[in-house]
Amino acid sequence: MLEAGGAPPAIVAKYRNNETDYFYVWPENLKALEVFLDCITQWRITPGGAFQGIEYTSLISVIQLKCKRKEREQTFNDVRRIEYGALQGLNHGKKS
Repeated sequence: MLEAGGAPPAIVAKYRNNETDYFYVWPENLKALEVFLDCITQWRITPGGAFQGIEYTSLISVIQLKCKRKEREQTFNDVRRIEYGALQGLNHGKKS
């Protein structure tokens, strides 16, 4: 999964050495994680290879398909938090 998302080899190696590929997701975070993973191919990347973030037009389309109207704003905000954390890892050691 990390390789498909373009994670640097050092990050992939670090997590590949774990005993398990499974982790627990709290139910209140599941929808945001599912939407985030559905957008895995929708990253903006600079010519230098740094990740800028998810393409928000694609993110909004996925949210509209996957979420009830009352869940959309919260899901968008939750995915942005996941994105922020992912950017920290994906861009570790890269120049913008």
